[in-house]
Amino acid sequence: MHARWWNAAVLLIIGLLGIGSIVSSGAIAETKHEKPPPKRAVQHPRVAPHSLAIQRRGLPNQQPNIGNRFRPGGFVKPGVGTALGPAGNGAGPRAFGPGARTPAAALGNGRNVGALGNGRNVGALGARNAAFANGRNPGTLGARGRLGNFGNRGAFGARGRFANFGNRGAFGARGRPFGAGQFGRGARVSGLGNRLRGGNGAPLGTRLIDMRVMPLPPGTGLPPVGETRFLSRQVVLQFGTDVTPQQVTATAQRFGLTVVSQQNIAALRRTLYTFRINNGQSVPDVIREVQGAGLNAAAQPDYTYSLMRNPGGPAADLGDPAQYVVQKFDLAAVHRITEGNDVVIALIDSRVDLKQPDFADRIVDSYDAGCGPNAPPDTHGTGMAGAIASHIGLLGIAPNAKILAICAFGGTGASAEATSANIIRGLDYAIEHNAKIINMSFAGPQDPALAQELQVAREKGILIVAAAGNAGPKSPPLYPGADPNVLAVTATDVHDHLFSGANQGDYIAVAAPGVNVLVPAPNADVQYTTGTSVASANVSGVAALLLAEEPTRSPEDIRDILVQTAKHLGTEGTNPQFGAGLVDPLRALKSAPEIASQKSDNAADAPHVLVAH
Repeated sequence: MHARWWNAAVLLIIGLLGIGSIVSSGAIAETKHEKPPPKRAVQHPRVAPHSLAIQRRGLPNQQPNIGNRFRPGGFVKPGVGTALGPAGNGAGPRAFGPGARTPAAALGNGRNVGALGNGRNVGALGARNAAFANGRNPGTLGARGRLGNFGNRGAFGARGRFANFGNRGAFGARGRPFGAGQFGRGARVSGLGNRLRGGNGAPLGTRLIDMRVMPLPPGTGLPPVGETRFLSRQVVLQFGTDVTPQQVTATAQRFGLTVVSQQNIAALRRTLYTFRINNGQSVPDVIREVQGAGLNAAAQPDYTYSLMRNPGGPAADLGDPAQYVVQKFDLAAVHRITEGNDVVIALIDSRVDLKQPDFADRIVDSYDAGCGPNAPPDTHGTGMAGAIASHIGLLGIAPNAKILAICAFGGTGASAEATSANIIRGLDYAIEHNAKIINMSFAGPQDPALAQELQVAREKGILIVAAAGNAGPKSPPLYPGADPNVLAVTATDVHDHLFSGANQGDYIAVAAPGVNVLVPAPNADVQYTTGTSVASANVSGVAALLLAEEPTRSPEDIRDILVQTAKHLGTEGTNPQFGAGLVDPLRALKSAPEIASQKSDNAADAPHVLVAH
């Protein structure tokens, strides 16, 4: 008895001095109350599920949050969720619970001091005036606040940012996610939702571009079981900054490798080596040997990627064979506002016909990232460039945009293929030459080195738009579209029906016309094209319109505008078929200022909290 009163007195002194509450990370033994007091009802604002990828991870010293363990007003009993330190009403410890009656209740429902309670006056972490609560006034971290409301929908705040210990989202119902989404049960959604920093080797809270030494890609580098989309006799290696050229040569000799190519990748601040395997070993075997040698190196396959063109060609019954995109996007009205003037879009694709008259004077530069000097102009690269910037016979989405034509896919037609090394070289060139948008109308496996390069591009303020993939609804996610730093686009026809060959998944952000779309072809010709490739190019064009109107818009700004103004298609809410729906460039341009204003208002409520790293 004396011990309990002594503890209460100490906690009262701590609360009055403003020191705050002391929260224990250890578990607290469950204590049963004969008559628990009634719980205080808390009104939650209605918010939509957050659109971020969710991966369940546990906090240190915390049991997993399964189901509805956290409730408005406080944590449930310890042993079910996570016990967070001393609290109570003289009847023994409880965890963050509603119901402590004494003024000094550390984690109770006291009305005066309640350290982590629902207190109305001082409560260090109380409801109306303090932090970590769901109070109604804009207290330090409460109300609409910052780190409160451990309830069903919110995340550290009813509209909060930082975390969602409930059912609906990743780090906040309207909040900002930590990477691919953690701590919650919300569905993973399209990329560019991650508003915080970290990932791909960068600690939480840190951008890759701010790190003094660029980390090597995390992970083993081994291809997933069953993955075969890589060159069987080549391997890609990157070395730490402390490895000398002589050590690289010795490594190659040790493992029976010969240098095929080496390229300084400015964005990653190191050299990317491609080696040929000479001793007959498999790619996974070589990667394991490099790992086992304890070298400061990252080895991986040289993955291969394919352009997302419809292998069967256009089908007459899938859509109107005219250039219906002009009417569907109301380009006449759109171009009275902007034509995408001088926005540079890097197109990483097959060889573009630089002499195609439909986009004359729109190609500002071209770069060979691995096609070879003899690669002829290809229908795919030429068609994507025309979908964006045609302005003579056909009309592109952004006819005054500039195209940086990067050839990474050698060959023509179905034989056109690119490797990881080619794509990374092309992406690096686009970053170094100030592209504002990078269009990637291709798909393939996930690549750790490419993932780092994509993150660097986004951190530098470059929007990356990619095809969702043409492998059908049962296909696993394809990359780079499924990367969290990329805006993935699916394809629809003239009637807004989904392209039957499109990938589906919660990484799909938006849809755009992609069935029987009329675009330029090499040798001053025209062609119909179908697939998520041309849908991606169309969205790149829309993004150029938004950037031409307001050049300071970030990739996240562009995504928010496109998602919030899209024409909803399919099942209720954001769905794995259409994402947020069909992009609407005219509505996007007209609504962008209002959306920006709303973001500014929300930013004013953002927490002033630093993430430790």
